[in-house]
Amino acid sequence: MSHLRRSITAHLLPVARLGAGVGASALALAAIGGAIGAPLLIAPFAATASIKHAAPDSPMAAPRSVVGGHLLGAMVGVAVGALFGEAALAMAFAATAASMLMMGLQILHPPAIATTLIALQQHGDQWLPVQVALAGAATLILAAMVLSPLLHGRPYPMRW
Repeated sequence: MSHLRRSITAHLLPVARLGAGVGASALALAAIGGAIGAPLLIAPFAATASIKHAAPDSPMAAPRSVVGGHLLGAMVGVAVGALFGEAALAMAFAATAASMLMMGLQILHPPAIATTLIALQQHGDQWLPVQVALAGAATLILAAMVLSPLLHGRPYPMRW
């Protein structure tokens, strides 16, 4: 019975750590977003939080990939939206361009592709998506720096 208990604990502990990390990160995004008046609790950032706590050693979880990916994604989305509008073809082009640029620059961060599409669909203040990308990425990096030693027993970032 103790072997079964150890096996269950070994499986559930990483699941619990992931849940705690994503939940705490989401709360930090909501709190900071509320304080600065920006929508930080959005799907791409929740996905980033998941990567940071499920695979903290991944190059995709590195700060340069998180910040660079979301920033690049927002800039591509704003540019493509300004040039071509919100047509499906423009959205496909923006996602393709952002993916290729991220990979070419070695900052691939898949959740940031969603940031590209959200930025493309924004109207009004063209700098808002870039500001949101920077604020959200910074919040997630700080949250991981605080949470990683507590949840995973090691510092974040694992790699730059």
